[in-house]
Amino acid sequence: MTRFLIAIFVLLYSSALMAAAAVVQTASGDVKAAIGSAAPVMVTQNSALENGMTVTTGDNSQVVMKFEDGQVVALNANTSFKIDQYHFEQAKPQKSSMIFSLLKGAMRAVTGLIAKNNANAFTLHTPSATIGIRGTDFMAATGSLYLQVINGTVSATTSAGTTAFAVGQTGFVASLSALPTAIAAAQLPAAVAASFSQLGSIAMAGAGAAAGGATSGGAAAGGTAATSAAVGGLSTVAVVGTVAAVAAVAAIAANDNPTAAAATTTVTAP
Repeated sequence: MTRFLIAIFVLLYSSALMAAAAVVQTASGDVKAAIGSAAPVMVTQNSALENGMTVTTGDNSQVVMKFEDGQVVALNANTSFKIDQYHFEQAKPQKSSMIFSLLKGAMRAVTGLIAKNNANAFTLHTPSATIGIRGTDFMAATGSLYLQVINGTVSATTSAGTTAFAVGQTGFVASLSALPTAIAAAQLPAAVAASFSQLGSIAMAGAGAAAGGATSGGAAAGGTAATSAAVGGLSTVAVVGTVAAVAAVAAIAANDNPTAAAATTTVTAP
């Protein structure tokens, strides 16, 4: 019976860890994450991030997140970013996909294995346009929408059409009904230029699994690294799931062995 209970615990605990889509590499200042209407929780280095989570940064704050496929996303101060849907299969990259939303603020993204295998698998929604990529490193900021391409190609799509921006170009989208256009970098608002300068100075390496390469089992080393790191900083949902598993195992064990339950009570009693 004991082995059976241990097996259940391991299964539940592993499921909680596998929920992690990304792990926080660095976090400074006021960085929080929440799912839906749940109360936000503080995010620190090694915190695990899951599908459905919205990550926010406060004044003078910044966070860098690394996803299982090696995708890296950095958020500047006063930014809100949502992981709408992230799914990574190392063995079947064509079935992998990611959908993100930049609700406000400024971010930088460096693509990983998913986008390198299938550029159409990456989608970034913003209040002014939908962003697509072609193996890239780019920055985006709201307040209308501003784009700056460091590497690769970025496309911005609105109801008026799609415009592609190449390396070194800066893009502007006035609204969802306006055609995206190229502008000179000097035309960026001061706040956006400052954000892009700060984000551009971050050392970010994507393209490749988070820990580089694949393991003998065909699983991404990045996925293993993400899961391992999550142990040191489980997200709220993972922690709740793990605590529930522990409580369930303890309850079953106590009911199955009254003597052990009595002993436990004696030890923990005041």
